[in-house]
Amino acid sequence: MIIGSRCRDSLIKMVEELGGNILYNLTCTGIEPPFRLIGLLEDPIEAYINILLDQYPLHILKLETDYTDNSEVQIKTRIQAFIESLKKSNRELKSQNLENV
Repeated sequence: MIIGSRCRDSLIKMVEELGGNILYNLTCTGIEPPFRLIGLLEDPIEAYINILLDQYPLHILKLETDYTDNSEVQIKTRIQAFIESLKKSNRELKSQNLENV
């Protein structure tokens, strides 16, 4: 899930090329989420994130950038490291599941 003010297509492409999947793009340049939270007193996006965090073990990568071309290499390095940590976490979970069988 990508959340923020704007997101270049090149960032989406980079994540996908590095092996990541983006389920939701909740930026101003993305698509509308396939849900609607009604009757909540808090911000809908924050409420949705809290629901997800309560139900699933999520890993979060927070990227802050000045949105210039110069920051692309640093962003790519951070995305690569994040995806590698996800893969390692998945391998560890699979290993634990096999031990518990």
